[in-house]
Amino acid sequence: PAIVSAFQKTNLAHFISLSGMHVGILAGSLWILLRTAQIPKRPRAIVCIILILAYALIVPPRAPTIRAVFLACFFFASAIIGRRVNPLNTLALSAIVLLFARPYELFYAGWQLSFLSVLGILLFYRPVQYHLLDRAFYPLVELFNKRFVILQHFLYRVIELLSVGISAWIVISPVLLYYFGKINPLSPLWTVLVFPVVLVILYAGFLK
Repeated sequence: PAIVSAFQKTNLAHFISLSGMHVGILAGSLWILLRTAQIPKRPRAIVCIILILAYALIVPPRAPTIRAVFLACFFFASAIIGRRVNPLNTLALSAIVLLFARPYELFYAGWQLSFLSVLGILLFYRPVQYHLLDRAFYPLVELFNKRFVILQHFLYRVIELLSVGISAWIVISPVLLYYFGKINPLSPLWTVLVFPVVLVILYAGFLK
């Protein structure tokens, strides 16, 4: 209970619950792995759909997981038919399909947090990223004077991850405040610190 409480206070409970983030990491990793193996785009997308659907049959059918499965499958399907993906349309289509099957999910905190977090990332990721790059990254790059290239790449990835966390937090914080009565403005920073460890654990779990 103490550990669960700590994750809730830091707004990092999505790391220890089955969430869409896990499906997103699995889908992205499969896509990159198969592309590295030089498998053509359409067969690659078909293999990814099969593996993602197999994963969906194994895990409990929670709203965040099913939402992410739909998003991933719509993305891979667009690759099969050669259509360009519109992330907002894909998110809306996932919401329509899920609400058609379970309309009462709309009133659950988990469903709202799941979709709003993705919506926040889609709407605010680029502006937040540009702001952080302008305020933090580029001044540091000038300070390094093109030295420490590895450190610059690392810092850029940190800013990307921080931008994702801030974008999601902007949108879901009112919902967290409404349902749980508290928010943690530092949760995007905690996400950056915890994410590498979680990633290792997730890959170990997938391999197992």
